Amino acid sequence: MNSPDLNFVSIARELEVEAVDGGRALSELTLDPGIDEEGENAAVLGLSVDCVGKTEERTKAVRQYENYARRAFEQRGLTYPFQLSAAGDSLEVLPGAMTLAKRTAELSGMVRQGDKIAQLFEKTAFRALHALAGGWGVCTGHPRVRPGGPRKAIPQFRSLLQDWEIGKDLPDMVAKSGDHGADGFLLMGRSWGGPLFFFQAKNVNFSVREFPSEFLRMSDILNDWFGQRVDRYRRIVPVLAVNTVLTIENKGAAYEAGGPHGLHFIDAVDILCFQSPATNHACRSVDCIIL
Repeated sequence: MNSPDLNFVSIARELEVEAVDGGRALSELTLDPGIDEEGENAAVLGLSVDCVGKTEERTKAVRQYENYARRAFEQRGLTYPFQLSAAGDSLEVLPGAMTLAKRTAELSGMVRQGDKIAQLFEKTAFRALHALAGGWGVCTGHPRVRPGGPRKAIPQFRSLLQDWEIGKDLPDMVAKSGDHGADGFLLMGRSWGGPLFFFQAKNVNFSVREFPSEFLRMSDILNDWFGQRVDRYRRIVPVLAVNTVLTIENKGAAYEAGGPHGLHFIDAVDILCFQSPATNHACRSVDCIIL
């Protein structure tokens, strides 16, 4: 199975934001001051040739995306809250679907936003994973609710573990900030030694070329947080949260491309599924801890 090419998703998701904001792209509202009024680069309906090319690319992307997104949402028990405009070059909110459309556009507008926005995406994605999968989980990412860096966060994390889950090893070097390579852990079947989900979150669109390097050194990272190499006696399941839209088929293709461990994904639609009352995925907050 080939890795999916999802460039059209990133283009079209910008139009979800436009549809909710009620605006139009800047290129549609203004004349390009640098247009050539004559010759082969003459303006077309007030737009430069470059703008026309971008409009054609956008139209192609949004038409492909509308069917794609509808399938991804249906697979999670949701109705995609947008539809093609009459001209077929943009999106508009589906009648009666404004609440879900706003949540969808909010996530689309967060892509590649750093600092507090990225932190919010990380925590929301972890809560979604926990609600959808169950188990006992701790979001360890940085920045945290409580200050102090890993020097305080790692002992605090270990204080939450059972005695058989803690080793005696200490990190060779404790960073002043950061998360020592882990955004969260989810223990499944804690009472009988089930698998452990190793969670990473990236507030970006999907790219098979941008798999986090942390997944290549999970054993060392687990040793820092747990004090022992947990991968030696538990199955480790790597999970990557990305701010994109994936169908289940594309998750399968991405899993196959994720290397010897495989790679599971939480995407924007999973987060919306977790947030939707219609899907009955209530967050088990008593078992979901945010450091």
